[in-house]
Amino acid sequence: LLTGLFAIFAIHRLAITLTGLIVFGLIAAGGVVSWLAFADHLMLVDPAAPGFTLFVVFLISAFQHYRQTARERQQVRHAFRYYLSPDLVNQISADPGKLTLGGETRNMTILFCDIRGFTSISEAFASAPDKLTHIINIFLTRMSRVIQARSGTIDKYIGDNIMAFWNAPTNVNDHAYEACLAAVEMMDNLPKVNEELHHDPLLENWQGEIRVGIGLNTGDTLVGNIGSDQRFNYSVLGDTVNVSARLEGQTKDYAVPVLVGEATKTQAMAAEAAKTAPLAFVELDLIALKGKALPERIYTILGGAETALSENFVALQTGQDRLLALYRAQDWQAAQELADSLAETHPVMAGFYDMLKNRMDDYAANPPGDDWDGHFIAVTK
Repeated sequence: LLTGLFAIFAIHRLAITLTGLIVFGLIAAGGVVSWLAFADHLMLVDPAAPGFTLFVVFLISAFQHYRQTARERQQVRHAFRYYLSPDLVNQISADPGKLTLGGETRNMTILFCDIRGFTSISEAFASAPDKLTHIINIFLTRMSRVIQARSGTIDKYIGDNIMAFWNAPTNVNDHAYEACLAAVEMMDNLPKVNEELHHDPLLENWQGEIRVGIGLNTGDTLVGNIGSDQRFNYSVLGDTVNVSARLEGQTKDYAVPVLVGEATKTQAMAAEAAKTAPLAFVELDLIALKGKALPERIYTILGGAETALSENFVALQTGQDRLLALYRAQDWQAAQELADSLAETHPVMAGFYDMLKNRMDDYAANPPGDDWDGHFIAVTK
């Protein structure tokens, strides 16, 4: 009775392997004691029945413990699979001890994606919040699939905003390249999302359009369980995250859907896959983001390998490099003429060139000075 109770207790307190060694040790000890009692004192104490009983109790307890553990892991998977990446769910279910406060520093790529003009969309469905929720759910679902297919982890949804990151909780080779590809594929999928919404019977032939801004940045980032003793999230902190959010906000001013920091562009183009499938990066500006003292060189992505290898893109890249050289040399007239020419031949960048021409008009009226290094100081987030 005592050894059986001990086996049940030990199964739930100790490792099954250790409990098994103790149980078999007790059975073996019972056999040795029985042998010695008979050999020395001719006292016959049969060890078979208690030994067999103890073994059966151990097997039943171990099986019940295994079932309970498997059920708890399944509950963890079911509860968290809607909130965390599959890799993180697997790690937590395998080791619940990871659900503690703490983190580590990793080189990561952070993505922010936000719907442009969401206030107008909200006003259009002010009397039908269920329809607005339906739109957001479709958008977030389609974009999240792209991110997760490219090995990204969804950090959180902030209203109509998606925050995601790469290279945690599991290692992602060439994470900057994967994140940039995700941004390209998100933009490629956006027309399909709008088409789906236009034909959705619940929305009654709504003809609005969802446009987005995406910011990407790469650098050393703190990642882990961040929060309080009462509630915490697996999330990221650091300057890399802040810059990524700022870049997403600047897509409105630069009139492009995607803005990328220099570290992201450098790492993405250094990836092994980029040698055969490069990305179509275009340098836009040197900008000191709001709250930052040092300027950041920023880029946009116009497409994947097919775009990057096309003659049209090569011509755009050459013209853009020439434009930036004229702009930074403060040759405003020549720069504006070239901007007009590039806007005509590459209408996808027309909004950016309009913005740049307006800025050059301001600089022509108020010259930035001979020591100007070409960087612009952002006044908005």
